[in-house]
Amino acid sequence: MTARKRAIATLDELIGSWTLSLRAANRAPRTIQQYVGESMAGFARWLAENEPELAPAKIARRHVERYLAEVVETRSPSTAQTRYKALR
Repeated sequence: MTARKRAIATLDELIGSWTLSLRAANRAPRTIQQYVGESMAGFARWLAENEPELAPAKIARRHVERYLAEVVETRSPSTAQTRYKALR
């Protein structure tokens, strides 16, 4: 009997893959830090706190919009804009 391969990636695996893609596209280190280390990390924390059982494949626009609405209320306009650009 062969082992069944896991088909669903974790959020951390997806973030790692996206980081690699950004590096391969020769994005500036600061851009990668803003997008991955700040924006995606913040969204991942928000998901863990607000939607802990949500599988990455089930993340929908409404989840991103709820997160961004919270960022707009709690952070500066430029931070909110950066988070939006990273998550679009």
